[in-house]
Amino acid sequence: MKLKELAKIAAGVVAGDGKVSITGVSTPDQAGSGDLVFIIDEKQLPPALSSKAAAIVSRLEQKEKPTLVVKDPRLAMAKILPFFLAKNKNKPGIHATAVIAKSAKIGKRVTIYPFVYIGEECVIVDDTVIYPSATLYDRVKVGQRVIIHAGARLGVDGFGFVQEAGRHLKIPQVGSVIIEDDVELYANVCVSRGTIGPTV
Repeated sequence: MKLKELAKIAAGVVAGDGKVSITGVSTPDQAGSGDLVFIIDEKQLPPALSSKAAAIVSRLEQKEKPTLVVKDPRLAMAKILPFFLAKNKNKPGIHATAVIAKSAKIGKRVTIYPFVYIGEECVIVDDTVIYPSATLYDRVKVGQRVIIHAGARLGVDGFGFVQEAGRHLKIPQVGSVIIEDDVELYANVCVSRGTIGPTV
């Protein structure tokens, strides 16, 4: 991809050769001849300019290398990096080892990886990806375009106890968990259900 094409994607301006080919992205210390380097911190600028990188992304024009000048290099990173990802391997479907309650409702284009457990009355809406070994306890609701990474646990009991005559009594956690649209939950995260209402 040409630097000038990336400039359109990132709403930036090219200073220097906009026809330079960008074949990857890298850090300043590992940059190769076709790489683009993002200058997030000005301390990265000297090593980036002396690197083999084809071009840089920066707030300011640099004469030593073709520069994609942007207001916010981190925002430019969010817009450019998807073009350098490997092809998305998430194919909608449910792996044979997934255990899904009969009362659960699964939307369209949902990807469920191996060893996922989905409990009673769970609802998973369209275009969601659930990675291996995730667990959704009963009555968890998941919105559209959600990504649940490996090992996440949704709907576990919160820490609810009360003392009576020196004994701990468990307060039942009868609420639920609602994960709204466009949420990404990191690996091994736990989201506890509410005691009475939902955890949203």
